[in-house]
Amino acid sequence: MKIIGSGLIGNAFKERTIIDSIYPVILFASGVSNSSETNPKSFLREKKLLESILETKKRSEKLVYFSTLSIYDKHKKEAAYIKHKQNIEEVIHQKSQNYLIIRVPNIIGKGGNPNTLLNYLVAAVKGKREIKIFKNAYRNFIDVEDLVKLIEELLISDAYNTTIDLLHPVSYSMLEVINYIEKHINTISNSVYLEQGYNYFPLSNLSINSIFEMSNVNIRKNYLSQILKKYY
Repeated sequence: MKIIGSGLIGNAFKERTIIDSIYPVILFASGVSNSSETNPKSFLREKKLLESILETKKRSEKLVYFSTLSIYDKHKKEAAYIKHKQNIEEVIHQKSQNYLIIRVPNIIGKGGNPNTLLNYLVAAVKGKREIKIFKNAYRNFIDVEDLVKLIEELLISDAYNTTIDLLHPVSYSMLEVINYIEKHINTISNSVYLEQGYNYFPLSNLSINSIFEMSNVNIRKNYLSQILKKYY
């Protein structure tokens, strides 16, 4: 497996070699990770790197690219990050003959960007900082180690030239997320709750749910609690 990138996702795959004996894979995990990014140079850098890989990629090599489930959020459709991800997906559709686009939710692991949602919320609750919470907004999470298992299962099943919404079967309202964090660190947050937000995630897909089951990923409601205990 050829891994492009050394961030949270790229590093998680470096010790895994199960796919190498099946067929060659290029795992593209070197992109803009901050969903609040607005600098065009950052987006252009990722696009040029991807296009250079597509130009030299062999037909037998499967490209795995990580996009985002936030594409479905109608309130973010004009965001530079979302437009960038849509643009990259289209580039892959047009220029690659062997690919797998994985739209992921919030990926959680050790370290990573301190500005990611869960890192930010845990720090804010611990620090008793005021945070505004949209009670009716929903978020979805996947442990990066589970992501590795899920991608391996998809590659073994030879998923081909398709875009997959890798949605964990359990999503959480932001009210639930804060409650889980408060319980985990045994403190009450300084939260201001607003009656806003909605669940933009697509409907649960039985075939994707079966991938979670085959990968032995916890699909029960306590999944978020499990992640908090593991990484926080």
